[in-house]
Amino acid sequence: MDSIGDLSGLLNQPTGGSGGPLELPIDLIDEDPNQPRHEDSPGFSKQSLGELAETIRERKAKSPISVRPHPEVDGRYMINHGARRYRASIIADKTTIPAYIDPDYTEADQVIENLQRNDLTPRGIADWIG
Repeated sequence: MDSIGDLSGLLNQPTGGSGGPLELPIDLIDEDPNQPRHEDSPGFSKQSLGELAETIRERKAKSPISVRPHPEVDGRYMINHGARRYRASIIADKTTIPAYIDPDYTEADQVIENLQRNDLTPRGIADWIG
């Protein structure tokens, strides 16, 4: 057993298995204040989030969100993509959410993904460029 070293640091790590998503506590996740989507995005409407929350309440979030270690607060995460699922999971009273940790994600990646989804408003694009 001595040959495997000290594994105590794994005791407080999020759970997951075999390369799949982790189940991260929602209260350790923060939204990125610089994300390109804003409150006026159609996906953030109260109705849209309510519909998604109902699905998550019944079935859980089926698509994991992507997070990176928080750049300023140790032990916390910042959302790369998945803010709608995150918000709807909170509305659905979930305490965890499936997530992948991707420390290599950048703000440019957020814009590219949202542009490819065709739901980033011209205002969101302009704000990000500014």
